Amino acid sequence: MSKPQALRVRHLKLANFRVFESLDLDFEGDIIFFIGQNGMGKTSILEAISVIALVRSFRQAKDQDLIRWGEEHYAVSADIKEDSQNLHLHAAYGLKQGRRLLVNREKVTKLADYMGRLPLVVFSPEDLEIVQGGPQERRRFLDIVLSTLMPLYLESLQKYQRVLKQRNALLQRLIRDPLMYRALDEELARLGAILIQKRREFVQNYLPNLKNYLHFISNGQDNWEMTYQPSIPEGDEPMQYLKTLEKGFEYDLKTKKTNWGIHRDRLLFHPPQKPETELLQIASQGQKRTLVLALKMAQYSYFTQVLNKIPLLLVDDVLNELDLSRRQAFVRFLQSVGQAFFTTTDLGEMHTFLREKNLAMAVEVFTLSKKEKEQNKTVVVEKLPS
Repeated sequence: MSKPQALRVRHLKLANFRVFESLDLDFEGDIIFFIGQNGMGKTSILEAISVIALVRSFRQAKDQDLIRWGEEHYAVSADIKEDSQNLHLHAAYGLKQGRRLLVNREKVTKLADYMGRLPLVVFSPEDLEIVQGGPQERRRFLDIVLSTLMPLYLESLQKYQRVLKQRNALLQRLIRDPLMYRALDEELARLGAILIQKRREFVQNYLPNLKNYLHFISNGQDNWEMTYQPSIPEGDEPMQYLKTLEKGFEYDLKTKKTNWGIHRDRLLFHPPQKPETELLQIASQGQKRTLVLALKMAQYSYFTQVLNKIPLLLVDDVLNELDLSRRQAFVRFLQSVGQAFFTTTDLGEMHTFLREKNLAMAVEVFTLSKKEKEQNKTVVVEKLPS
């Protein structure tokens, strides 16, 4: 395999996004810092990059909530350098127009044709929910990673969700006619089998990376397994999937929802040989943070291997959340990454990192502050002289 391609964001533009009426930034460096007090919009800039890459906020905000107060739409775009190639990505959303996506200024109608152009890994304090939140948080993690890697997965997932919504609508109306469910059930079985197969393969291939980073961060002290548990154990066979839906039909009618399928699958973290004992039940807060760090480091490594591209890295005020040993491990990991964007209230936590980098990669620092403009307090982003 050829050397992984390096991705660099060289220009970022925001319009009516969060606190920003407009923002144009040029980047020459590989390590970019946004510094400012809380509420200045540092995280919003990273959030805009995640919308460009993933068509969603890493903070799980709804599109309408990303629009600047008093406006009706937002737009974010980036010019990206990929070795000798140039890439322009644009994502916009309007209350009346809905979503609009452009690749190299050409309109894209299918999300699967847009996703994966800018592979991205985000480190944020909210990541802890992957471990200590409900099963839906771990399914979301699976879906985001796999949707970035495989257009087929994303297409199948979108279709599955639409069919599931139709089936649940029938159940809520207490429709009993089996013929009205047959075509929906067959489509859920077909799509569900594809998704289960991809999830199984991913967990199997991802686990070695995860265990390596767990060992790296904890100095060999932590050893967790990751197990994928479909709600339909043999659901990668469409006929088995279909039989389970038919068998559970009466219970579905009673509860007015579909109780079996990939939307009820579980991703478990547990000690070796003890899948019945979830990490949630026995792990310390420090062990949970170690696992989350390892998950995201493994994601970065896995993207590089599978896509043959070095992902963009977003680090949203994470170092303050880590104790000394985990911070040191994270800083060692950062030595080998490509372009990375950081938010922080000051550079104090990063002195060791910058010193160890020895300025081998160009570092740029932007400060965010509020200034009086037309009698309104406006957030201003200024680049500090190097």
